Amino acid sequence: MIPSSDASQGHAADRPSSQQQNYQRQASSNRMQQQGWKTEKNLKFLLQKVLKQSDVGNLGRIVLPKKEAESHLPELESRDGISIAMEDIGTSRVWNMRYRFWPNNKSRMYLLENTGDFVRVNGLQEGDFIVIYSDTKCGKYMIRGVKVRQPGMKLEVKKPTRRNTRNLCGADQGSSLASIEQAVR
Repeated sequence: MIPSSDASQGHAADRPSSQQQNYQRQASSNRMQQQGWKTEKNLKFLLQKVLKQSDVGNLGRIVLPKKEAESHLPELESRDGISIAMEDIGTSRVWNMRYRFWPNNKSRMYLLENTGDFVRVNGLQEGDFIVIYSDTKCGKYMIRGVKVRQPGMKLEVKKPTRRNTRNLCGADQGSSLASIEQAVR
């Protein structure tokens, strides 16, 4: 059996390419301008994270991309981490989140905790994303939740495809299970 191109790519399909991230970032900036938000020139982009089900669930934590967390967020000396105040760009509300890590083999997994209320207030769901900036003038962190779809739209759930049983038996035979069993015998 030859693996399909989807299967051979493994987890890479779960991660958006840098081109997709740049497109999403530009599209969200355009949306902000259209909605009357001021896009501040003193904001420096730090990281973006497409939210997974575990990020928007009841645990109240978001797993951050390791490379970006290590290069753009403060260095952590202990696994307990630090408290970070993040101002919501959309509402100006300040969220007190905890930035910490979990040891993972000989590496680290970076987390932003106490995010449950932020996710709920912004109505974020799987597939939406967060963007974290730093304000270069005053040094504070800014966060923005970005919805990928318009409010009121439902996600389309794909149903598993059924195998076409007519291809397994002749055109004259029916597609019922009994017909297939008789053809096999």
